[in-house]
Amino acid sequence: MLRSLTAAPRTRAQLAQLLSARGVPNQTAAQMLDRFTELGLIDDAEYARMWARSRHEVKQASRRVIREELRRKGVEEQDIESALEAIDDGAEHSAALKVAERKVRSTAGLERRVRERRVMAALLRRGYSSSVAASAMRAALQAAEEEDSEDSEDSSDVVDLAEFEDASLPD
Repeated sequence: MLRSLTAAPRTRAQLAQLLSARGVPNQTAAQMLDRFTELGLIDDAEYARMWARSRHEVKQASRRVIREELRRKGVEEQDIESALEAIDDGAEHSAALKVAERKVRSTAGLERRVRERRVMAALLRRGYSSSVAASAMRAALQAAEEEDSEDSEDSSDVVDLAEFEDASLPD
């Protein structure tokens, strides 16, 4: 059991399931889990905070996705809500924008409508609300279009050498 605790952080529900699978009687398992909780070896609230922060910062997971993952891991609703409070609307939009920017880059060269549809679908699949997804999609596409227009302005300064190939040099 201690090996399970030290290998990776686990929730109380995950450890209860592990003990049950190993045939430990429910009463004994409950006593063990209570003792581990008293010693601070099990802390679902801290687990939820760490999980939410990691998934949001590294994977740009939405609050909705994180909530579902924590529920599946057996974390209580109050601990989930507490962990998700750390992710404010600005952080949620920022994470969605990162996802949108990556998708916009990967759809370069496609028609705008196709890009909009693909970016929006990618954000919705990741669990972002339609309003956050739409806002991030518009911002990412606008930034990409502005960058493209700057690139085209820069390329207009380039001299086309083909214009000079046929020109004869003065004697």
